Amino acid sequence: MFGGFGIYCDEKMFGLVSDSELFLKTDKHNISKFTELDLKPFTYQRKGKHIALSYYQAPALAIEDPDILLEWAELSIAAANRDSNKAVDDKNIS
Repeated sequence: MFGGFGIYCDEKMFGLVSDSELFLKTDKHNISKFTELDLKPFTYQRKGKHIALSYYQAPALAIEDPDILLEWAELSIAAANRDSNKAVDDKNIS
């Protein structure tokens, strides 16, 4: 899918690293925190098209300060948990 690796908590992917850059999971509940800082989404190319995933750059301060990184990671773990719960709910509807 992309040239990188995923970061997981309780078997749910909440982050990814590609080209030595950290991206964190977003959803409608936390994306504004990322866009307010003008952070960019993770994209990759497939069949000549750019594909954007629901992962955005981690802020530079988070990379430099483990306490700040923990706060951002918790936001993204919550998004991953919501996404996982939604997938289970969607599966149960079928």
